[in-house]
Amino acid sequence: MTTAATIIDNDISPVLNDTAATFWSAAERLAALNLAVLAVVAMRPDQFATNQDVALVAGYLQNIPADGLAFVDVLGVQRRDLEMANRMNPDWRTAAAGATRAVLFDPRNPRQFMVFPPAMAGATVPLVYVKTPAALASTADTVPVPEPFRPALAAYALGVLFSKDIAGAKGPGYFQLFQALMGGKVPVDAAMAQPVPTAEA
Repeated sequence: MTTAATIIDNDISPVLNDTAATFWSAAERLAALNLAVLAVVAMRPDQFATNQDVALVAGYLQNIPADGLAFVDVLGVQRRDLEMANRMNPDWRTAAAGATRAVLFDPRNPRQFMVFPPAMAGATVPLVYVKTPAALASTADTVPVPEPFRPALAAYALGVLFSKDIAGAKGPGYFQLFQALMGGKVPVDAAMAQPVPTAEA
């Protein structure tokens, strides 16, 4: 990983040909890089997964932390298919509370997950989730994206910057380059383990 200044000064600014920053300010360049980071997160969430012990609330339905983008897994417990669980044991959500033995997930609600049996308040689980990187506040900040994605970051940032006013004609080409460099979207659930059917929940 490298600093925002390195990417802006070496990969973005030379293409802009605006050394005096008269058309694109330093703040605009940093803002464009921040948007590029979010674009990479959206297309490759697997690169931003983190493991953290989190406290559960009482009941079966849980939320990932506020800085999270999407649920990935809970380590050390069985993964179960939600539709199968609903068919085989419709009352699993109201079972007696206890230590977590299984986790269930509905991809339509990526920031939530479910546990079986329902949790007791304060119990903890080792949660894996996609964490949204903090915004770059200055060019001295380290860009929270692996080095292989650096060309894609520059391409997206240039797409944003060249979309400004009269320079807009160049923007789409850089967005297309970004897509090509990223190799197409990778869904969040592509890296998830397959759920295990079970009659218990």
